[in-house]
Formats: sequence, structure tokens, C-alpha cells
Amino acid sequence: MSNILDYIEWRGDLTFEVSPFNSIDALILAQLSYVKLEGIAPGSFKEKESISDLYQEYLAAPDLEKRQDTGLLINPLTQVLLKALAKSARFGQIKICGWFTKYEQNCEEQFSAFTAFIDKKEIFVAFRGTDDTLIGWKEDFNLAFMESVPAQDDALIYLTEAAKQTGAKKISVGGHSKGGNLALFAAANLCPKFSKRLSAVYNFDGPGFSKKKLLSDQFCKIKNLTKSFYPQLSIVGMLFEHFPEYSIVESDQSGLMQHDPFSWQIIGKAFCTKDEFDGISSYFYKTVNEWMTELSQGQREEFVESLFSVIMSSGKTTNSGLAADILKSGGRMIKAAGSLDKKSKSSVADAVKSLLSIAGENLKIELERKDKKKPRKIQEKD
Repeated sequence: MSNILDYIEWRGDLTFEVSPFNSIDALILAQLSYVKLEGIAPGSFKEKESISDLYQEYLAAPDLEKRQDTGLLINPLTQVLLKALAKSARFGQIKICGWFTKYEQNCEEQFSAFTAFIDKKEIFVAFRGTDDTLIGWKEDFNLAFMESVPAQDDALIYLTEAAKQTGAKKISVGGHSKGGNLALFAAANLCPKFSKRLSAVYNFDGPGFSKKKLLSDQFCKIKNLTKSFYPQLSIVGMLFEHFPEYSIVESDQSGLMQHDPFSWQIIGKAFCTKDEFDGISSYFYKTVNEWMTELSQGQREEFVESLFSVIMSSGKTTNSGLAADILKSGGRMIKAAGSLDKKSKSSVADAVKSLLSIAGENLKIELERKDKKKPRKIQEKD
């Protein structure tokens, strides 16, 4: 078994004419979106530059050290990935265009995307997932109560422009983490003029949607185009509802680290798959989604706003910043939690009590299920 870096090493000499674009290629380009190529890769759809050339410009960037800092949650091997892609025949000559990044503190948005020409007629649109910024994580939580978040709206605008300006006859779209959610949202809402060109929608451990939205006509039309992949222990991907067809990928990591695409195992040009999720994933999925259903939209909003008002009180803008100065940041957050108004404290307390109650009931069910699976000792007869 191997990972995406091994895949590039072993299959990087095979062009897309020899071996067509597949799900692993989509994951690799989705991971590439985490590289800070803003200001280096062409921002328009009319200019295109190869990954090989972009890598050389990236190395020459005066702020290279800052660009190489991927933050606490993005695997630093992403820098190695860029180099490996640039040196390979399969990916090196892929043309990149439309690199767009947006951070808006006021409207709580973190968004980034790019378009890759697989060949002259086929493009892959990649949406970046949640990065190291706290704004990005706040936007993820906003999915719990908002009809759509700003990044979803921008993803639809971006995909529409990519389809219009490139004139591609074949379009696939995807992303990792929140990027997978953005890919699904944009594809589902794309106008019929362009949606008929869609060939695949890739979701790599991205959070889902409300059941109502998932059953809507817009989402039903992309159901058969969607290819979803989750690690055996999935937390991010278990948020909200998702299509019933998906693959469970084996990871060589444990716990939350299974969210990292570098841990996903590959044989040849396919993922190594498992038959079922880890029990923790099923437990988390059932518990959190039952809890979300029980809370009103107003209660969800109050909980999220209160939670992040405490986190933002740290004065930090990234998870790395929080971790690096945990004592000072933690002190400020404790102080902020204590100063929440009575209504907010009560709302948060009620939400937490509800979550704990549901968690306790589901834990009891999960333990009983596991107990039934245990092999029974055979009693010897006298």
C-alpha cells in the first residue's frame, strides 16, 4: 500500500492520455489548493501556467518562508507534494488558471479555488478546504444554521465563471474537507447550460447538508455524478447528512489525523477501502446530527455565536496562534466565557446538556451493540 506521494512517484510518468484522470488525481489536486500560490498562479481564466513553471516561481518568491507555513492543521508534506507534481510527466504540464483567494473577517468567509486544465477540453475545479484561520472554522460552524454560507455562494459564482470563460467541454469539480461541501453546493446549483458538462463531483471527507437540501431537485441531479470518500474514522465528513453512496478509505493514522489525505492508502490507481466506518464515526454521526435536529435554528445560531465570541476573544486569528500562546489565549477565553450575558450562557448550557444527554443514550446503544458482537466463551460440559 502507498499514499499520494508514492502514487506520483510510481505513476507520475503516465500521462492522462495513457491513464485517464481518476479519483486519486482529484484528491491530489484538491490537496494542492492548500499551497499558498496566491499572487504567483494566474488569477484570470485567460492566462494559464504549468505546475512545473509555478513551482520554480514559488521557490523564487521573496516571502517563501511565510508561504511554506501551512499552519497547524495542514500537513507540511503539501510543500513536497508541489515539488513532486512539478517533476512528474503526469502533473507537471497541467495548466493552472483562475487562482482566487478571499478572506473576509466581517462576513466570516474563507474561500480559495483554482482551475486545472487536464487537457485542452477538460478542466478540474478545486476548492480549498478549511485552512488554519479561525474565520474558516467559524464559517464551517455557520453551516449549522445558515441557508448558505458566503464561501458556498462564491463557489457557485466561481464554478459558473470557470465553465463560461474556459469553454471546457468536460468539467469535474472537487475538494477536501469544506472544499468537498463547496464542490457539491456549486455543482448542484450550477445552471443547466453548464451543468450538462459536469462529469464528476468529488467530495473528500467534506461536511454534508440538511436532509431537506440533500433531497432537493438540485442535489438529486448530481447524485449519480458524486463520488464521496471518507476515512474509516471520519469526524468532519460525518457532520450533517450525505448521499448514501460513498467509499470508506483505509488510513495509516489514528483518530482525527485520518482526515489528512496523506494518510489515505492506495493500491495502483485505486483507494484501499473498508466495508464499514469505525464505531466512533457512527457514534459521532448519530449523536451530533440528532442533537442538531433537536435544536431550533435560533438555538444553533446562539450556540455557535457564543462559542466563537469566546474563541475570538483570544485575539488570535489562526489555530496556530492559539496553540503557540495557549496560556495567554486561554486566559482571555476563560474571562470572555465568564462575561457572556445571561441569555447566551443559558443557551449554551441548554445546548450542551442536550448534547450530553443524546451522547449518553447513543453511547449506551453503541456499547450494547459491541457487547453483542463479542464472542461468547463456550462452557465445557462435565
